[in-house]
Amino acid sequence: MNCRLGLAASAAAFLFAAPAIAAVTLSFSGSSDAAFEGSGGYLDVVRGLPASTGGSHLVPIERSVGQLRQGATGRRGHHLPTPATGLPVADGGTGVDQALTNVPPFVGTSADFGNGEALAFTLTRVGNIVTFTFGTAVLASDSRASLADITAIEFRIRTASGSANSIVFSDLLFSDSVSAGQVIPGFAAADGDLLILLYEGIAPGDFTLSGTITQNWTAGARPGGSALATQIKLLDLPAMGIIPEPATWAMLIAGFGLVGAGMRRRRAALA
Repeated sequence: MNCRLGLAASAAAFLFAAPAIAAVTLSFSGSSDAAFEGSGGYLDVVRGLPASTGGSHLVPIERSVGQLRQGATGRRGHHLPTPATGLPVADGGTGVDQALTNVPPFVGTSADFGNGEALAFTLTRVGNIVTFTFGTAVLASDSRASLADITAIEFRIRTASGSANSIVFSDLLFSDSVSAGQVIPGFAAADGDLLILLYEGIAPGDFTLSGTITQNWTAGARPGGSALATQIKLLDLPAMGIIPEPATWAMLIAGFGLVGAGMRRRRAALA
């Protein structure tokens, strides 16, 4: 009996020594809208969601979007659903599917930013209110039940052609009720590239994402509109089963191996 208890304790020690699952994990990285939301893309094949029917019409999973763009107006905006563009049914909307950035922001500002300026940003959910802070611009939502359903963050950056045109994310930190100060690796796109990254696993309750966004463009040839633009999309995605990390699998296998070896030694001793 003591031998069995000892083996069980050893297995338990390996289980508890396994590293914890990160608060959010990267589940998609791609360079085209089709690969993410089109027919045969990630949302269609992996998540079983309807494919988009065009550049504007999407499965209605967007709950809040913060955007930085060029042009003379609306450079910093916080976009939220309205009854005409996909307000979640729980909030009394119609469920019409459309990208939230196709309509004017719920709150925004035309405050400019400089070429190469490192713009600090913060994204928070406190209760049922989401706030994007871009530099000195504080863009808060009203209180909505649907904002409690956010489970994922999609980073989407588009750059205009030209070697000097780029967008860089750096110093990214994420915290929620599961972990504090999770470091998210920086990333960038340049010279006409599109980059989409999806991080999933936001825990219920309050959370914070912070970092720095740097936008660069060719001097004297600033791209217009959304040709050089950043979007941080907060999504309500259906839950997926938790898949153990490779290190966790290794620890589990090692633990089971020790248990098996111990049992073989015990049988040999009894023989």
